[in-house]
Amino acid sequence: MGAVNSKARAVKLDNGKYDEKFVILDADLQSCQFESRDLKHLIDLPALETITIALSEHVIDDEAIKWIGQCESLRALRLYYCKLKTSQLAKMPGLKKLQFLHISEKQLDDQWAFLAEYPNLNAIAFSGTVPPDLSGLGQFPQVRSLYLYDVKSMDAKLVQQLQKKNPGIRVLINNSREVVGANPVFPIARTLAEAGWVLSGKQIGRNKSGVWDGTSHWQFKEIEIEKPKNLTTEMWESVPDLSGKYSKIEVSGLQNADELLPRLKSPFSVNYFSLARSDLTDRGLLEFARQMNADIRILDVRWTKVTKPALELFRKMHPTVAFSAGGGNQKDFPFLGMIQDAATVSDYVKIPLLIPPEDIGKSN
Repeated sequence: MGAVNSKARAVKLDNGKYDEKFVILDADLQSCQFESRDLKHLIDLPALETITIALSEHVIDDEAIKWIGQCESLRALRLYYCKLKTSQLAKMPGLKKLQFLHISEKQLDDQWAFLAEYPNLNAIAFSGTVPPDLSGLGQFPQVRSLYLYDVKSMDAKLVQQLQKKNPGIRVLINNSREVVGANPVFPIARTLAEAGWVLSGKQIGRNKSGVWDGTSHWQFKEIEIEKPKNLTTEMWESVPDLSGKYSKIEVSGLQNADELLPRLKSPFSVNYFSLARSDLTDRGLLEFARQMNADIRILDVRWTKVTKPALELFRKMHPTVAFSAGGGNQKDFPFLGMIQDAATVSDYVKIPLLIPPEDIGKSN
């Protein structure tokens, strides 16, 4: 059931093959035949982050919604061009960690009211050449990015009306090549850059990437500063607003970390978050864990005062986070164990490389 298109996290061995231990992150049912009752197997995947049901004639009925809604580790749902209405999404209140949703034309039927159930859903993608009705979207400030992939042009006045209600949202059209309306990211980037932060990413609409050059329209992927000085609370709290999805955040040597870290309350995701050599203690880490809305792949707390018991408590609350801790050169990956820093860990390994196709679907 979709496993042939799914992806897993696994460690590549010296012989070029992958270790027999792996964990499924992505269930892609786009081109698969399945019944709604089959989706119950998804809840047995403890680290499942993404479900894709797209370009499908299968009706997403109440039974399908019931099973999807129990996949509490989900970060992304791709449900475009399938037989589902957005009003059905309100029936899945268990997906509190969901940060990204991809839908398409003719699916929106509730003026975005379903968003009341998704406090951390900060990015929405929409497929279709005609822009959706944005009149109800402004009342949901958690949405900071709207990607209208197939829209080639749109009335800037519609975006202005949206941004009056939600000034923090950025609207991108034409496959993310163009920003319409105000760009709320630019003043945040300028403030951080002037304070010495190094911001890296890709310029929107141009084939240019690297360190930000001061132009307004960029997708930021990395931010870095060593031993930040004169760091205000406002600067720190703006980090999730600069980009909802980072590859790296590095603030090695951060001072007053116990007070600052818990103030990252807005949702964001990051592959590698380094607080190495900071003054972080168990108190700050666990306070952050109790209210954390971030999707963190690797948290680096080496050379801090964080203890192993605190990391164990953190993992009970957030079981998919990997740690770099102590002073060694290993990472503790959930479900995989201790992995050497030099090892290759991929999140995009296709299941047939791990399980022979004839064995997919068999019980272990």
